[in-house]
Amino acid sequence: MHSGPTNPWSKSNNPSLRESQGVSVVKRAQSTSEGTVTSAGVESINGGQAQVIVAVSVKTSHAGVSDTAAEKLRMRLSLEKVGDTPKVSEVQFVP
Repeated sequence: MHSGPTNPWSKSNNPSLRESQGVSVVKRAQSTSEGTVTSAGVESINGGQAQVIVAVSVKTSHAGVSDTAAEKLRMRLSLEKVGDTPKVSEVQFVP
């Protein structure tokens, strides 16, 4: 659904920088994560923009460590219509 962010990112939010740092951490930790969307709902729609709340369950495993319980997370996704395609412009974790 999303091929890239639609808003300008600061250097600290550079997606390729975050990706390379994240890959490095995962390789060192020898971890894998699998996420499942458990529910989602539209919070608001305004013209070509929308906010969606998504609940996910994430199971992470690390080399040499027995399976851990799934972590439950909520995220607010800001979507922006670009042409006919909705794109994610921001992701916020919700407490």
